[in-house]
Amino acid sequence: MVKMFKIRPLFAERIWGGTRLKEKFGFAVDVDPCGEAWLIADIPLGTNWVEEAQMSIHDFYEKYRTTYFGIKESGFPLRATILDPGADLSIQLHPTDEYALKHENSLGKPEAWYVMETVPGGKIYFGHKAQSKAEFIEKANNDQWDELLDYVIAEEEKFLFVDAGVLHAVGKDVICFEVSRSSDVTYRVYDYKRIDQKTGLPRQLHMQQAFDNIKAPANEVGLIKPEEHWDKGVGVIEYHNVPGQFIFRRLRCREQGTYQQREFGFYVVGRGSGIFNGRPVKLGETYFVAQNSGDLQLSGDFDLLMVSFSDKLD
Repeated sequence: MVKMFKIRPLFAERIWGGTRLKEKFGFAVDVDPCGEAWLIADIPLGTNWVEEAQMSIHDFYEKYRTTYFGIKESGFPLRATILDPGADLSIQLHPTDEYALKHENSLGKPEAWYVMETVPGGKIYFGHKAQSKAEFIEKANNDQWDELLDYVIAEEEKFLFVDAGVLHAVGKDVICFEVSRSSDVTYRVYDYKRIDQKTGLPRQLHMQQAFDNIKAPANEVGLIKPEEHWDKGVGVIEYHNVPGQFIFRRLRCREQGTYQQREFGFYVVGRGSGIFNGRPVKLGETYFVAQNSGDLQLSGDFDLLMVSFSDKLD
């Protein structure tokens, strides 16, 4: 029998937020402007609610870590969010594990973005043009961001992995599904001189922390879309699978199909609607399915974005 639980989303107000989390996804948004729908989270700022279990995702993980999740990680290891940028996000980076543990009492935040929807020419800021750390620091201190910032053109269904020390920001009108290890350590380096209307001041920057962690020169892999493999009516793309970070796959059903699940999974409806294990599901909804649930049944024309985790190899 498939053990399946619906996860209730949380919403985060953001200075750059848009309106599509309510208009496109139909979420009952309770903040304005809303920039993020937290689909999977357990951090000090918020933890999701597991509806059928009637408990927080924190308590759910504590109770069922061995039976439903089957991993050793002491704390809940994942985050997943839909981003709706009505304006460009701030330019930021995340630290290495070593730096974060020393300075923030936390692990770092390897993360990735899957492009759900974009406008023509939509940008994702990624990396920089400096050839050395010294050049980066000099130009950043002189506010020469037009000479520093680099970007890629967003393409739907493509994926971008963001490692520690890499500058990044989603651009205006590029809706992304963000998946990461559970952490909230972010260093902001540039925010377009925006003023926070609540404080009347610019938002805090973290320049020294960024200088300590910046990768230079930047030589990261850009957007990718691995080959899709079809089996039993389901098309599977594995975008990322690194022990100790996260697993991310996309499942596509066009009419009817079966997918065999071994590890636990959080499944987000990323496109369309249909029937998932006999349950009607729609865009934006999130469901947890326990490990070793066997054959999962899909019917309809929709995508599932699957997030999971495996323990770091010894």
